[in-house]
Amino acid sequence: MLSPERSKGGYDNFRFIRAVTKGDVCQHLNESNQIGGISRAEASYKQAPFDVDGTSVMYVPLSGYCDLEPPLSILTEEYRERLDHIREAAKQNETFCFFTKELKQNMYLTPVPQKLLDLLDDAYSEAAGMKLSDMVCLIENV
Repeated sequence: MLSPERSKGGYDNFRFIRAVTKGDVCQHLNESNQIGGISRAEASYKQAPFDVDGTSVMYVPLSGYCDLEPPLSILTEEYRERLDHIREAAKQNETFCFFTKELKQNMYLTPVPQKLLDLLDDAYSEAAGMKLSDMVCLIENV
């Protein structure tokens, strides 16, 4: 997982990458804005030995990527009310990816509040017959 150290305007928009620790679960969005897979952080962030267009780059090595079959969609009418409550609470702790009503691939790294984890478990259980947290156990030994 790569991230610039700062935005072009000098803002620390990518600060959450510095909070990733070994073993953290990362959820990956696919082109359809669904959660298409999960992986684990192998280590905390590191400074990359290169820069991009003069901007320092940070990275977190990931491993154990596992596709979700089927991919998980939560931006549906079925989950709208719960997401709205989570979104409101997230504004208090800067979990910024839920300020809008869409997800954007390659745009966000953010902590996931427990209520959202619960929603993801419920949604994946409905879609695939197992909880998302059970999928995490499959990559536990990474």
